Amino acid sequence: MRFRVILTLALAATIFSLSACGNKTPPAAQQTAPQAVAPVQTPPAAPTPTAVVEQAGDTPEAIAHRLINVIQSRYPSMKINAVSKVAGLDPAMYLVTVGDQSAYTNAAGDFFLVGGELLVGNAGKLVNVTKEEALRVGSKLYTDLPFDKAIKYVYGNGQRQLVVFSDPDCPFCQALEVMFRGESANLNATVYLLPYPIESLHPNAENKARQLLCQADPAKAWQDWMVFASQAAGDTAKSEKLWADWSARNPAPTNCARAADLEAIKKVGLNLGVNQTPTLMFSNGMPFFGLLDRTELEQSWQYVAANPQPPTGPAPAPAK
Repeated sequence: MRFRVILTLALAATIFSLSACGNKTPPAAQQTAPQAVAPVQTPPAAPTPTAVVEQAGDTPEAIAHRLINVIQSRYPSMKINAVSKVAGLDPAMYLVTVGDQSAYTNAAGDFFLVGGELLVGNAGKLVNVTKEEALRVGSKLYTDLPFDKAIKYVYGNGQRQLVVFSDPDCPFCQALEVMFRGESANLNATVYLLPYPIESLHPNAENKARQLLCQADPAKAWQDWMVFASQAAGDTAKSEKLWADWSARNPAPTNCARAADLEAIKKVGLNLGVNQTPTLMFSNGMPFFGLLDRTELEQSWQYVAANPQPPTGPAPAPAK
């Protein structure tokens, strides 16, 4: 940069010396005015495509190319791999492949159907209307859960929350409890466990859940049994032998007030449509169905921390 400045100053000095030498009088003024220069006309920008309009003689490639232009004008960061028209639909629908996912969209690309979820264009971004509505509903459901009847575990500082519907004969529920116990020092969460035996899958689960709830320390009893039962790894006969051993060492009291809690929890679960275990629900209403590992659990809690409240206001309307 310093060299460039010096060179520029040297050229300016040379030009000044040349104009100052020779004729000492200034040149005569020009006798004719310079001709006016016509302004350059900037051609109008091509209109941004808003929808595919199919025409007679169009090839599938031409249609795909135009739809890609339409979509990328709305969502510049979207990288489309392929587009194909779905046969036999009116109005037309198109299958779009983005990365390793496929979605259905219309000729304007203002919504996408992905795996049963509806994504709607809003100010150049896609909003997952299905997920937002699920969070709205889920948040209300979460606050209405019977926390007073749950088995409560506090791990670490207990700041994060999680509700788990769990069946005492469910091997995936047992694996989840093994993970909770193994990671208890760094979970930093309060877990509300709702015993939820599914008799159609595990005929003896309700009796077990009732006996576990009626122990002097239900939280310890439940987790002790689940970790002990995990040895069976889904083997029903082995699980029943393990239960006979555990039950003989931990008989149920003859009178148990908490037995009624089980009926209340079952009613709530049935009303929510819970038909598998474990079913998890986070404090912002986000559900998770099935077993998750420690990494997935942490990622879920990080999502909840970034999105602690459900969306407010009505879901966004499709862009016109």
